[in-house]
Amino acid sequence: MTTKSYPLGERGTLVLAFPADWKDALPRIREVATNMTLTFDAIQFQPATGSNWSILIQLVPLNETNIAKLDIKALALERGQGLLAGAVETNPAVQELKGVEAQGYYFDVTDRQWTNASPPPGAVKYGMNGSARMGRLLLNFFVGTNDKDIEKQALDVISNARLTPP
Repeated sequence: MTTKSYPLGERGTLVLAFPADWKDALPRIREVATNMTLTFDAIQFQPATGSNWSILIQLVPLNETNIAKLDIKALALERGQGLLAGAVETNPAVQELKGVEAQGYYFDVTDRQWTNASPPPGAVKYGMNGSARMGRLLLNFFVGTNDKDIEKQALDVISNARLTPP
C-alpha cells in the first residue's frame, strides 16, 4: 500500500492509502449546474497500465450552511442518475458507508449493454456512485470498472481516508 497526503489549504490534508500499483492524478473538474458552473479539485486513480477501471473522487468544500442542509443519501442517488439510465438495476440498493472518518452512501450498477458480453477496451461493465462526508469536506466518488474487486478496494480507500487539520 501507498499512503499519500493531499493538501487542501484551510481544510487540512486528506490522507489516502491505496494499492502501490495504482497511479494518481489531480484533475480539476467542471460541472455545469442550473445557472452556474462549479469547479472542484479531484483525485483520480487508474491502473498503472491499461484502461479497465477508473476512480474519481471530487473534493467539495462544505460550509456550515451546506452541512445543515446536506442529505448525503439523496445526493448520492441524485449524482448517480446518469448511471441508472443504462443500468440493469432500476432501483439499486443504496448501501451505507461507515468509515474511520468518512460517513456516506453509495450504490453500484451493471451496464445493461455488457450483461452478456465483455466490454471493449476503454468501456466498463460496472459503475459505483457515492458521496461521503468528512467534517467540512464532501467526497463525491465514481468508480467505473470491469473488476468488482476494484469497487471493494475503492470503498476501502474512502473508508480509511483521514482528514488532518491544517
